[in-house]
Amino acid sequence: PCDSEPESPRHPRRPESPDMQTLDDMRSRGLLTPEQHADIHAWVMRARTPEAILAMPPALWRALELASVLMGVDAELSAPETLSE
Repeated sequence: PCDSEPESPRHPRRPESPDMQTLDDMRSRGLLTPEQHADIHAWVMRARTPEAILAMPPALWRALELASVLMGVDAELSAPETLSE
């Protein structure tokens, strides 16, 4: 877990989700710098809506997209489900 953001009444710390664990994994694999990780983590934790997350600065989106591709996150999410006959 990232403790770079102090808890405050306006921005209480949320429990770590699987998405934050993925972000932590990206950092531990060297796919994100500690600064990128902290900036993305802080942005997501402050965001109250999906639209607010989508307003993340372009440089952070590029870093997150590249790390996702290198980890195969997009492939996992878009893999077709197997149908049992």
